[in-house]
Amino acid sequence: MSKMKLIFFALILLLAGSPAISQTQIDPRSRLNEAKVLAQDGKLDSAIELLDNILVSTPSIGAEALFQKGLIQFTRQKKYDDAISTFIKIAELYPESRLCDDAYYYAGFIAQYRLSDSGRALQLYRTGYENYPHGDYRFSIADKIKELSGSTPGELLSNDALPRPEAQKPPEGISVSSDRTDAGVVRRTPPETDVSDTSPFRPRGAKSVTVQFDKAPLRNFIQWVAQVTGRNFIIDDDVSGEITVFSGKQVPLTELYRIFLSILDVKGFAAVEAGNVTKIVTRQQAAQSELPILIDDDAYVPTDRVITRIFRLKSISAASLQTLIRPFLLGADQVAVNPETNSLIVTGPAGNVAKIAEIINIVDSERTPIVVRSYLINHAKAAQIADKLTNIFASLNPQGATAPAFKVIADERTNMVYVLADEAYQSTARDLIRELDTDRTADRIVKVILLNYAKADEVTKQLRTLLGLESIDNAPDYGGITQTILIPDMRLNSISLSTFAPRIVTLVDSYISRIDQPPSDNLRSLKIIRLQNAEASKLAEILSKMFGAQQTASSAAGAATSEATVAGLADKVIITADDRTNSLLVTSTSVDWIKIEKAIKDLDVRKTQVLIDAVVLETNLDEARNLGASLMTANQPSEGHTIGFARSDPVGFLPTYQALAAQGGLTIGAARGSVVAAMLNALLTSSKTNVLQMPQILALDNEIATLSVGNLTPIVTSRSISGDNVQIGGTSSIFQNVEYRNIGLNLKLKPHIGNQGDILIESRIEIQNRNTQAEAGLSLPVFTTREIEQKFQIQDGDYIVLGGLLRTQDDFVQTETPWLSRIPLLGTLFKSSRTTNEKTVLLIFLRPRVVTDPERSRAITEEEHDQFSAESSTRPGAAGTESDKWIQPEN
Repeated sequence: MSKMKLIFFALILLLAGSPAISQTQIDPRSRLNEAKVLAQDGKLDSAIELLDNILVSTPSIGAEALFQKGLIQFTRQKKYDDAISTFIKIAELYPESRLCDDAYYYAGFIAQYRLSDSGRALQLYRTGYENYPHGDYRFSIADKIKELSGSTPGELLSNDALPRPEAQKPPEGISVSSDRTDAGVVRRTPPETDVSDTSPFRPRGAKSVTVQFDKAPLRNFIQWVAQVTGRNFIIDDDVSGEITVFSGKQVPLTELYRIFLSILDVKGFAAVEAGNVTKIVTRQQAAQSELPILIDDDAYVPTDRVITRIFRLKSISAASLQTLIRPFLLGADQVAVNPETNSLIVTGPAGNVAKIAEIINIVDSERTPIVVRSYLINHAKAAQIADKLTNIFASLNPQGATAPAFKVIADERTNMVYVLADEAYQSTARDLIRELDTDRTADRIVKVILLNYAKADEVTKQLRTLLGLESIDNAPDYGGITQTILIPDMRLNSISLSTFAPRIVTLVDSYISRIDQPPSDNLRSLKIIRLQNAEASKLAEILSKMFGAQQTASSAAGAATSEATVAGLADKVIITADDRTNSLLVTSTSVDWIKIEKAIKDLDVRKTQVLIDAVVLETNLDEARNLGASLMTANQPSEGHTIGFARSDPVGFLPTYQALAAQGGLTIGAARGSVVAAMLNALLTSSKTNVLQMPQILALDNEIATLSVGNLTPIVTSRSISGDNVQIGGTSSIFQNVEYRNIGLNLKLKPHIGNQGDILIESRIEIQNRNTQAEAGLSLPVFTTREIEQKFQIQDGDYIVLGGLLRTQDDFVQTETPWLSRIPLLGTLFKSSRTTNEKTVLLIFLRPRVVTDPERSRAITEEEHDQFSAESSTRPGAAGTESDKWIQPEN
């Protein structure tokens, strides 16, 4: 027993230095202050609602709540009838309250000055005076009765006959004015009811003024306020500056002084009350002046008046609280700490001090003392119970908040738990220990589940993931009792289940019944598809995108693997492309294979081809002009198209019949076969035509086809001279770098077949010619390059003519009579010379034909063979036989 006492004594010493904790209790008066702040911020409905709640929850301050509600209705909401009813309700519900005479004074004032009902006002004044003849407002009420009736109500009790009441603080919303006294008794007049007519700057009886000052000296403004309000001001020499203030509407005289204090605060000055005068000084001087000092008081003070308030703290240190409230201080506010009394002294405008007071009231709350309780653990381990309680209470504490004075200590020897906390935490800890320390051995359910098809270890992992279970090694053990355990037995292919929850058994049985199934059609299998037309790698990429797969790895040379698992597929799909055999290897279930097979059949189709016949020739300008005129006069458009020529020449528009003969630019025309056949025949049989190439190109739809015909010509790309003493007659060598280039015809075409039988062709045609010209004593070749790059659209079987690229050739021709032309002097009579200038035009004829199927390809091949055979029999060895396939009209 002595050991137990020592343990208790040690625990008490351990926590002796820790602060006590308790549940926060908020002073009811702070709620009144909260309502006042809401009203000042313009949240009138919220303030009224809060005051109504105070009336229900805290009747002890109901009179003050009603009084503050009446002030809001009077001064802010302008609900004068409601305000009178609220003030009268104070006397009805709280007849012994010190605020009853105040309430009747306010009610009479509202009826007299706001509702202009003198009879009602006189009745209210008399009721207040008769029922509360000793109230603080008795002299003010008597003055009002005399003002309305002309006589004082009865004999006013002398001050000597009155009992001396205890000093009472002014009610909410009322300040005491000490300029009117009668035999030592204060005549109190609320600022809301100040309607004195002493100011010479407003008409007699005026209740409001207009404030209009534009860059006015501050001293002049103070003088004006003094004359309007009748107050006495002493202005410090440091007070200076200008102000600008405009009121959009009339300002009540009761609000003028508050506006005045706000203007002083903005300019860095403050008003300090000193008896019958008010001193206007800087904020720093105001903090050092004799300011109103409030000690733990919630008395009403105008929000812009500088005050000093002392906060005597209960449970938090003044130094830490000083750091907490410093961000809420204004520029000239001051805060000091008295560590001996643990007090905080704050100086500043009353409104800001009130906000700081709200923070302090919430943070600084009394704490109830902690107690030590011991609990014997019968079925679990004390250490684990202690850890569990510590974690639970730590999670209940809000993040960032001060940790409560709560501690749990486990004694493993006696299997007891000691809890150090206040009564509230002790009650919660007792309930938790009762729940955790229970004997549940009889409730444990143990079951062995045999698997027929699935693997025990894999199913166990899946169940642990679904149930959120830890491994058996890390499972918590309360006195040997664990929650739910799953153990696989690979020898029997079974799962051992141990749990306290019957619903866990039901869930596990249901899951295993669905998983442990014999093989079915949903098992994945491998299918190999040999593609007939599409490329395996490209089709695999398309299928991967269709089914949401991502290419993951290369399984072999030329084989790319993709996996897909998306909504709409029953299982994972693996697609592998084998480029060597142009095959696809698909691993999927039979259900998914139906969708994949259909997609492969739709994509693995034969591509349409385009056979393009081309003739590239040069002719002189006259022949080209004749061709252009013939095309225009023929006027035979293709189906749905109009014959015409377009010229890409920035010089300007030329007549269409001159298009092919124009200087420079590119001309395009489309026409039917019979028209082009006759014209092309004339060109090919003309001696002025030079046929450069007549190729045929077979291209796949949307694929690029190229044709290059020419000679590999050596071209000097650079020269260098090397040797000794080159400049003084030494030996030297000339080195030339030669590059072989293909000089001739380079043709690149890319057809796009449309749905309506039209063909869009992207073409690039480059023709290079070689000339010989001497340069720097060396005979170097000069190359002429002509290039056409164009997109055009044409119907199947129609012709397109590209032209307009010119080349100018100057020829020098000399004729002479042999031997005679060499006789000196007389030889010129037997020879002559002339220079000719000839311009040639490059024309390109293209005829695309769509090859949709093998039958169409076979028909075109037979047509070409018959044409070649006919040409061979009629004109064997003729050089131009290849061109006749262009001249035959269409059937």
